[in-house]
Amino acid sequence: MALSLKNTVLKLENKFGKLGEAQLAEIDALFMESEDFGRLELDVIWKTVNKNLIDKNYIPIAERRSSMEDLFPSGDEYPDIYRGSLSELDMDDLL
Repeated sequence: MALSLKNTVLKLENKFGKLGEAQLAEIDALFMESEDFGRLELDVIWKTVNKNLIDKNYIPIAERRSSMEDLFPSGDEYPDIYRGSLSELDMDDLL
């Protein structure tokens, strides 16, 4: 990160709290587009970053929903490992 980018990130984190990976990536992209981006007011930077993420349909990790079936698919992909209940998972099949 360039010095002005680091300074901007530090100022934002001091004001709004720890930034997420998506926010940091968006700030980096905005700095690549315009070095003057860091000269904007912190509130404007904050709103711009988050508006861009909304426009890209970004969903925060805390709001993403997944089930154990999504995480451990069964059927053709893993026919001998997953037998319906994760509590019945045979560790020997994983080895």
